[in-house]
Amino acid sequence: MGRRRHGEKGNTHFGLAFSRADLYENMLAGIEQGSKIRNEEAALIDPNESTLWVLVSMRRMSFEDQSAVLKWLCGVLHCPSQGDRNTR
Repeated sequence: MGRRRHGEKGNTHFGLAFSRADLYENMLAGIEQGSKIRNEEAALIDPNESTLWVLVSMRRMSFEDQSAVLKWLCGVLHCPSQGDRNTR
């Protein structure tokens, strides 16, 4: 799971990319400040440019004595309405 560079199309190194890079950046900033991200709804873009709605959870952890971020996704079967997206 990664982020797209501005204007980048097609596949990314990670295969999935956040449709809004600012959301991903805000999540990472929150983790750096000690927050845990739990079930944040987000749209991801797959290599075929299809939108996938997921719940994203992230937390800071240590792996082999190095700082790391554990991320996990849960697929969402519904697409939120425009009104729902604007209130989150």
